[in-house]
Amino acid sequence: MKTVTFQSCNIISLPDADYLAIKLQDIDSKIAATQIITDAKDGKQRIAEFKRYSRKRTSEMVAYCWVLCQELAKVLSIKNDKPMTKEEVYVNEIMNVGDFTQHCIHENDVERFKREWGIGHIGRVVDILGYSREHDNYVWIAAYYGISDYNIDEASRLLDAIISECHAQGIDTKTPKEIEQMKQQEIERLKKCQADEQKQQT
Repeated sequence: MKTVTFQSCNIISLPDADYLAIKLQDIDSKIAATQIITDAKDGKQRIAEFKRYSRKRTSEMVAYCWVLCQELAKVLSIKNDKPMTKEEVYVNEIMNVGDFTQHCIHENDVERFKREWGIGHIGRVVDILGYSREHDNYVWIAAYYGISDYNIDEASRLLDAIISECHAQGIDTKTPKEIEQMKQQEIERLKKCQADEQKQQT
């Protein structure tokens, strides 16, 4: 299932039919909408379902990631004799172990893509992989997702990587048992969020 986020829409009447026009909210929605249009070219009938958007609350697991990133920033700033922010630590870990999608776009569109992709998400960064061999002036980029986009397995992998880096730098963290309890709490939190969303649809 593809998701398109929007705040407003309208009916456009043309001679052949009436169309639903949606004002896309972000670059993710534009990508998803493009895929929907491509898939719909097969002529098969489809159903679109709309529901009210509900933002999930920040979890203890995400908050703890930021606490550790802050501690790492302090240690690495001293070790490297160069100021480093928790956001920089976070982005580095995202690019080390995080998931991404690849896109081939014109070189003139790279900066705009970076801005739109990263709106409201610190972890959504873009890495330029290199120029395309098939298309002149086109580049391949890797668009990384932030932790707010992750499922529980992806978020756990990121947390484990941050904890591993903390241990390598001599920073104390929660015990393995405490970490596992935190992950289980996150699973239960997500189940509750899903249940609440299902109630809103009924």
